[in-house]
Amino acid sequence: MSMVEKRSRATVAEYLAYEDSIAGKAEYLNGEIFDMEGASLNHNRIVSNLHFELRRGLSGKGCEVFPGDMKVRLGLDTAFYYPDISVFCGPIDLVDDRDDIARNPIVVFEILSDATRRFNRGEKKHQYMLLPSLKEYIIVEQNRPLVDVYWKNPKGKWEFETYQDLNETLKINSLGLEIPLRELYALVAFEVE
Repeated sequence: MSMVEKRSRATVAEYLAYEDSIAGKAEYLNGEIFDMEGASLNHNRIVSNLHFELRRGLSGKGCEVFPGDMKVRLGLDTAFYYPDISVFCGPIDLVDDRDDIARNPIVVFEILSDATRRFNRGEKKHQYMLLPSLKEYIIVEQNRPLVDVYWKNPKGKWEFETYQDLNETLKINSLGLEIPLRELYALVAFEVE
């Protein structure tokens, strides 16, 4: 999804009230509200493929997989994001008894577009990495085979690995899963360079 700045300097209460009043979705970062626009065909195919592979691989393991409608709160009300896919294992820590905001995903996936690439690789990535529950942050390009995986090692330091060949298999260590890139990108139409 891409984002368009809506207005600035809103409180969390104003943001939540605003979002409850609109038909779409909006994210929040340090007082700024960002309306979210619709997603492309490639984006939707990748989300669908990921959701299928994750649900199948996590069946019976006490984990839940949510596509982009589960909002995640980061920090002390400094950011609210809609990951394209989020995975929760064990009880979900809901915010103020709302069933649409959680704060403890263990894996988050973001599918990049031209409009979101810089933000998802920059500020959003850094915000997610501060989340105590998060074990992996996975960024997926939608127009070419490229997946970047950031994972927290046993010492709490973040490490990085890239996958860019359709013959490779994405390893999601915190979930004990492997997903062939060919399955992740099934039916995706890549841009010709």
